[in-house]
Amino acid sequence: MLSAARCDAEGVCDDLRDYVLENLGAEAAVRVVDETGFLKKGEHSVGVKRQYSGIAGRIENCQVGVFLAYTSGRGSAFIDRELFLPQEWAQDKARREEAGVPNERKFLSKPQLAQPKLEWAFSAGVKASWVVGDTEAELVELSVPEVKHLLCRLLWTSLPPPDEVLAWSFWRRRHQARTRRSHYEQRGQYVQL
Repeated sequence: MLSAARCDAEGVCDDLRDYVLENLGAEAAVRVVDETGFLKKGEHSVGVKRQYSGIAGRIENCQVGVFLAYTSGRGSAFIDRELFLPQEWAQDKARREEAGVPNERKFLSKPQLAQPKLEWAFSAGVKASWVVGDTEAELVELSVPEVKHLLCRLLWTSLPPPDEVLAWSFWRRRHQARTRRSHYEQRGQYVQL
């Protein structure tokens, strides 16, 4: 039933974007581009293969989606999405036909999938002060709540008083010195610090 149902997915995204901007819009908002994996057991879901999933934290049988989220001090919401189609899928005509993948759909890397999403947001007037994302490898993926938390802690709170920062810094350095000294003493290599 669901595979036979027809809807205007792009129209739904436009409506969602308008709703999100009306209810969460802010000048200091952030557009977040990230990928996430959807764990799968079989091999028939479009784009499924053994690939890295940030949700699982390892290589798993999964689909991967590239998402554009909007976050502000008023909340967060996903506003666009695209399913990643691995090269194996893009090159397997029989598999594509069986799954109903359109012929015009070609292999694109995850950053290439994100680019039109950002262009769509810019052209649609989605105002934001920042656009954030991560690289395909190298960094641990952050969820939208984690990004929101980091931004709130870094940008939308006042700085602690200098006395508090200096006290913490002094405590940290003293603690590190004690730890280092203890480490060397246990190894019989005491070094005057």
